[in-house]
Amino acid sequence: MRHFLEVDDLSAAEVARVLDLASIPDVPRVLTGKGMALIFQKPSARTRNSMEMAVVQLGGHPVCIPGDDIGLDTRETVEDVTNAMAGFHAAVGARVFEHSVVERMAAVDRVPIVNLLSDAGHPMQALADLLTVRREFGSLEGRSVAYVGDANNVARSLAIGAGLTGVQFRIASPRGYAFSDLDLDRIRRVAEPLVFDRPEDAVAGADAVYTDTWTSMGQEAEATQRRRDFEGFRVDDRMLAHAAADAIFLHCLPAHRGEEVSDEVLDGPRSRIWVQAANRMHAVTSQSRLVDLLAEEGLTATQATVSRDLDELGAIKVRVPGGETVYAIPEHPADRIAPEDHLRRVLGDWVVEVGVSANLVVLRTPPGSAHVVASALDRAGMGEILGTVAGDDTVFVVATEKVGGSELAARLRESAGL
Repeated sequence: MRHFLEVDDLSAAEVARVLDLASIPDVPRVLTGKGMALIFQKPSARTRNSMEMAVVQLGGHPVCIPGDDIGLDTRETVEDVTNAMAGFHAAVGARVFEHSVVERMAAVDRVPIVNLLSDAGHPMQALADLLTVRREFGSLEGRSVAYVGDANNVARSLAIGAGLTGVQFRIASPRGYAFSDLDLDRIRRVAEPLVFDRPEDAVAGADAVYTDTWTSMGQEAEATQRRRDFEGFRVDDRMLAHAAADAIFLHCLPAHRGEEVSDEVLDGPRSRIWVQAANRMHAVTSQSRLVDLLAEEGLTATQATVSRDLDELGAIKVRVPGGETVYAIPEHPADRIAPEDHLRRVLGDWVVEVGVSANLVVLRTPPGSAHVVASALDRAGMGEILGTVAGDDTVFVVATEKVGGSELAARLRESAGL
């Protein structure tokens, strides 16, 4: 069972596909007859409205549940609530104070869990942010986002999402409000963030300038101290002037006008905050369509990546009138290349090295290509393979005891022309 607790629960290819699907104008009603529980420990305007409307557009029935109605770990344990919701709904979304709550929900592993916000991340917001930047500039690769302010959950998810999509992430935070070493370790798995002391340096030449409130929900007692600590970090016209000439301004909202951002920026011609807010809904519908597309084809999104499942369907990327990119699946199985032929082509094109240790065969590929090789192996249904796991540039193949790793490795080397 797959869950979406942070942006990097999706691969780079999956994030790209989610953003592609968000641009399809006709939303298929893939959730018809299904419900989604939306649990709100923390109240919300944009998250609740975007999630409710997204589920409705997909044909489903959203059920919003205030945190007090279920009393996580007071009336019932998190695990018991999750099991109960799984009996009614196809998925559960939760907006919580502590990230451990959604982790415990996911550990129950009965229905997909979606993190609608926690103290560690805000992945749905990050998808909407990336969608906003892509729609503004036409593509994400090579763009830059400068984040000014607290290195909080929003910044963390955005940094990860930026790294997965080829966007340079820059950040400037006051002393004491920077990313923790653990956060930086997580972000560096996908890309190296650029960290600055002065916000003007972070903003210089950036395509998008982003900020968030200095005092988030639950931090009200720190508001006075935070206003002092964040002096000089307000995004106003003077600071925005350091950005690229066509730069846009983003804010996840709600904004504290006159604190982290001035009115002239928030309401100015560069501001995209309302488009950004609306894109929350499109990001939700696209991700749901991706998973349900697989379900309609009899596939379940498990630990194997969604990218690999799309490859298994024979999905191809096509451009439709108007310039949008969509994924099409051949209607007839005969239209797809035979799995054995596909495997030989993929091994020859993408495998650069084959290693072996006991029953474990290790295939090396160019960065970002491992899922293609793993998919081809899975599609071929080779009886000598117990299973595959794909990283970014490595595929781990477990051979059966009958064949053994050395024999399987030799066969794969021959097919790859090594």
